[in-house]
Amino acid sequence: MPQVAIDVTKNTKPLMPKWQKLLLVTLVIATIISGLLVFFFRNNIFKAIIKPSIPFQVAQEPSTPNYNDASAWVLRPQIIDATKPAVFFAHPVTYYDGSKGWNADINQPEAKQIIDEVVIPNHVAPFMTWTQVWLPHYRQATLYSTLSYNEDAKEALNLAYYDIETAFKTFLQNKAPGQKFIIVGMNQGALHILRLLQHQPAELKESIIAIYLIDQAIPTNLLKQEQGKSLLGAIQPCKSLQETQCLINFLSVSENNNRKIYLARKYSPVYDKNNGYYKRGKADTVCVNPLNGGSSNIADEKLNSGAVAASKLEEGTDPALLPAATGAECKDGLLLVDSLRPAALSPPVFELGSFYKVSSYNLFYDNLKNDVAARVIESKNQAAKKK
Repeated sequence: MPQVAIDVTKNTKPLMPKWQKLLLVTLVIATIISGLLVFFFRNNIFKAIIKPSIPFQVAQEPSTPNYNDASAWVLRPQIIDATKPAVFFAHPVTYYDGSKGWNADINQPEAKQIIDEVVIPNHVAPFMTWTQVWLPHYRQATLYSTLSYNEDAKEALNLAYYDIETAFKTFLQNKAPGQKFIIVGMNQGALHILRLLQHQPAELKESIIAIYLIDQAIPTNLLKQEQGKSLLGAIQPCKSLQETQCLINFLSVSENNNRKIYLARKYSPVYDKNNGYYKRGKADTVCVNPLNGGSSNIADEKLNSGAVAASKLEEGTDPALLPAATGAECKDGLLLVDSLRPAALSPPVFELGSFYKVSSYNLFYDNLKNDVAARVIESKNQAAKKK
């Protein structure tokens, strides 16, 4: 039987009409463009999300902490041991949600949780071995306050600073007479300490072992301006591990992240008692390399005795050290660190605002711990020689 040819072109319909194909392609392109916009403008989006919705003057002010009460302190020694130096530590910002106002209540749950789970095991712990730590709660300004320079942001920072200043006065009154001490500030806490140092007498230097200001820009001309006028002007950047009564200061950024380098150099907040809060701009800033105690600008990864990712570490447990995790170089006022690091020691790529939040790791954990030990020992040796 002869086969009959069938013309399938007359009966076969396209699987998808042209208009649907065009619509699908348009949606795919729009999705890609939207994703790219969100990625490149994620910091601006984050700032818009965390901006408080009401003016500072209208927002309800959290209750003032009473620093004579133990509840106003995250950490405070129960018994003063005069044989150990004391540490006054102003913690970094952990209050990100501006929907609750411009300043956090000291009992704000999320902020307290970050202090307990991230700040203490990663950033406070290196200072705890040789010392007694005083770590105050304070009505920290919302993260947005250090990203903006409007009047509301400055008022929020003023309120937070008032608490740090009051806590420091209480610390000085309650530490043992003649007890040497260390001052540490990180991130927003370092900004408040920078301000505090400008209002402390230069003579206080005699009680200081060292001052650590981490993730905070300090213009070199501000140190010169304060010479002979305040504690800030009485100290100089450290140049070796054998030095005391000096300043360890750095602001670290990954070496190949040009965008974050630009943000750190141009927009880092600074406080000057004559001009208030302002952007760093193009000012030259201090940088002391934490891998070598300030002896040189460059230190390779071999000098890194141990970084840690200690978040949520059980209290009393020593973190696993990750040696040689990164080198570091002081360049143009920033501490540039290696971009190729273990995943646990790198910020989340897609988390909104990760550049501004406290790191859930410490690249210089063991070096800072050893730095404190070296300066404490040197301070004790100096005291012994004077007897």
